[in-house]
Order: sequence, then structure tokens, then C-alpha cells
Amino acid sequence: MDEDLRANEKRSLLPFLLAFVVLTVPLSYVWLAWGNDLYGRLLLDVVGRPGAPAGGNAAAPRFISVVPFFVLMWVTPGLDWRRRLWGSVSGLLLLALVHGVLLFAVKDAGASGQQSVSRYFPFVVLADGAPLLLWLVFARDFVRSVVPGLAEHPQNGGPA
Repeated sequence: MDEDLRANEKRSLLPFLLAFVVLTVPLSYVWLAWGNDLYGRLLLDVVGRPGAPAGGNAAAPRFISVVPFFVLMWVTPGLDWRRRLWGSVSGLLLLALVHGVLLFAVKDAGASGQQSVSRYFPFVVLADGAPLLLWLVFARDFVRSVVPGLAEHPQNGGPA
């Protein structure tokens, strides 16, 4: 019985993964061609460095994490439209906050790009991990359905 259940979970996971890849590739291209610089300039205006080129900042490559978060929010099965929309908007605002903190942390580093990122490594980890953590919050029911053991309750001997 467990093998049949796992096979069904894998079959339901395959369309999700395929949709994620199919949407992430073109959106990443669009983001890198136009969105990253625009988003970076907007964040630089907010953190107090208007007019500076976003691409020259060591934090700019981290901004692409917006793309997988957005795609995950829209391809995750089982999310109702309100949770999907609320999660996307609030998640993007939280990511902008995280990216703004990262930008603020590296904007006056005075070192070259790679040295700046290395010096502020905790901010980089936060910026890279935040999209996944936010998605896990909004898609927790889906994650519980595809990760064995997460749906068990403590009184049954499993994790909450």
C-alpha cells in the first residue's frame, strides 16, 4: 500500500516540477534582460543611493531569487487563488525587504564585488534562502502532502 501511495505522490509531483522548469527558464531570461536592473535601481533608490547602476552592485545577482519564488507560488497545486495572490504579493514585498537589507549591507563595502559578498555572507544566505522559506510557509499543505512523515502528528510518533 505504501508503494502505491508513493507512486501516486511522485506522479503528482512530476507535473509540478515540469511546470516549475518550463516557467522558470523564460521568466529568468526576461528577469535578467530587463527586470533585474529595474528592480535593483528601485531598491537602490529606496536604500538611499538614487541613480547608481544596480548591475555594478555585488548584491544584484541575488535578486533573481524573485523568479523561482513567484513561479513556485503560481505552480503549486492545491493553493486557492486568495492564498496564491496574498502569498505572491506579501512574499515579493518581504523579498524586496530582504534584498534591500542585502543592498544596504554591501553598498558601502569599499571592496571589490566578490570580496563584498564574502564579507556579508550571512546577508547573501538570507537573500538566497528567503524565497524557499517564504514558499514553504504559503505552500505548507502541499509540502506536507509530498514529503513523507511531515503530515504525521506528534501523538502518532511523527513530527508536527
